[in-house]
Parts: sequence; structure tokens; C-alpha cells
Amino acid sequence: MQVHAVDDVRAALDAARTLGFPVSLTAPAVGTDPLRADCASEVRSAYRTLRRAGTADPFAVTMNIEEAGLDGPEVGVEAVVLCPEEVRTVAVTRKTLCPDRSQAAVGYSIDAHDELLQDDTLARLVAQAATTLGLTVGVVHADVRLTARGPLILQVGAWLADDLIPLLVARARGIDLARAAAALAAGDTPDLSPTREAAAAIRYLYPGTSGRVVRLKAPDLFTLPWLDRFTWTRRTGNAVLGPPRSGREDRLAHWVVTGADAADCTSRLCRIAEHVTARIAKPASSPVGTP
Repeated sequence: MQVHAVDDVRAALDAARTLGFPVSLTAPAVGTDPLRADCASEVRSAYRTLRRAGTADPFAVTMNIEEAGLDGPEVGVEAVVLCPEEVRTVAVTRKTLCPDRSQAAVGYSIDAHDELLQDDTLARLVAQAATTLGLTVGVVHADVRLTARGPLILQVGAWLADDLIPLLVARARGIDLARAAAALAAGDTPDLSPTREAAAAIRYLYPGTSGRVVRLKAPDLFTLPWLDRFTWTRRTGNAVLGPPRSGREDRLAHWVVTGADAADCTSRLCRIAEHVTARIAKPASSPVGTP
């Protein structure tokens, strides 16, 4: 799959025309979800949106444009580059999508028994991508599309994955990626031997509509041994955006669970969701004729 890195909107339009619509735009340094564009005007709009999201980061200028609409799910691969000849895959992150939020993730899960951990083709692909980018040591997060033609690299970042994914790795496999990164930075070789054979998952609560948060309530479930954490990330009185415009800053809460496998975690995530209440008051409509 072809991926074009662009630094201005004209280059973005040229790349989109070369690839053919639809295309997907991402700003790797910003960490926002991909934006799909089906025509030139949507490329311009998506480009402006990503630029605004990265205004606080002077290094978040370059964007990637790639083919969209490819078949197959997207997964994350958490790997560690011990040296140019040895890239170790330590976890595969599965993404949970919400139909009414396009391709935005509402959660992730990691299973120590995931069959993709034994996929040599996937491991070689990530290792080759890291080597091609000149990465010699460090922690790597790769986004991969599992297509009928085989796995395709979407992007590779020489950093820890966000959205608490390193926590899931620690809970499912017992591998501390932050500690591994620190060891490599100090010139040491980290121990990547898994000490757990379990699963862990996280779910984000998004608002169902735009408005102001007027009620947030969760039952006293913190005594459950498999509930790792539950955290409110917005408060009553906060204004939030509903789908399809909602982003990470609009998340109302998140919770992390552990289990024997991914199915076990999914059941427990849903159990918590059934007892969480979030009420959003829609803004009052302006009267007809109001300027």
C-alpha cells in the first residue's frame, strides 16, 4: 500500500489524486483518528482539521495520505527493537469500533493467546518496517491492516502507544514497555519474558449527543477483582460534542478490565457499561428569526 507524506494542502491534493479516492489522512505526531476524504474538498477540510489539532506541536506538520476502503480489520502491534537484527513483537492490540463513529476506536483489547502473536509474516513485516525507518533501539507501535492480500503497514511510530495500551500489555503479558524503553535508553537490554498469560481491555464512554454534561453516575463496583480501574474524564457542566464530531477530549470515562481471554474481557466491559449513567443536556434551539 502506498503512503504519501505531505507538508501542505497542495501536496495533499496531488497525493490524493495519485492514489485515487477515497483516501485517509492522518497526522502521526498528533495521534488523532484517521479522517476519510472522498473528494478534493474533503481533502482540504480534513487537512485543515488535522492542522488545527496539531497547532500546539511544531513537529505535527507532516501528514500521511493513504488508500482508504481496504478490506480487513486494523490492529496494533507493540514491538521492541533490541538491535537492528532483532525486533521482538510483544503484543497485538485489537481495536473495537462503534458503527456511528466511523472508524474511531471506542476501546482496545490485548490477549496473550492472540493467534497473531504467532504470525511470522506479521512479525517480519513490522521488523522490516522498523529497520527500513532506521530504528536501532526502542519501543515501536505499528498500525497494520489485515487484508485478504496479507498484512499491510499503515504507519509505524518509534514511541509507546497511547490510550493506555501499554497498561493493557502489562496486565495481559506482564511486560512493562515504559521500563523497557528506559532500559534501552540507558544502554541496557530489557527482559521481555512474559510473566502473565491473560487478557486486558479498555472501553471509552463517548457522549451520545452534543451538549452539556448534567449527570454522571457509576455504581460501587470497585471491589470487583477484575476491574483494574474506572475513571471519569469529564465533569458535570462540561460541554462535549456528540458523533460524528466527538474526539478524545469528549470522552466521558474509561474503564479497564482483565480476564482469561478477550471474550471474557468483552463480557466484563459490557457489564460495567450497563451500570454507567451519563446524561447530556442538548443546547436549546434558537427561535426562528433570531439573528
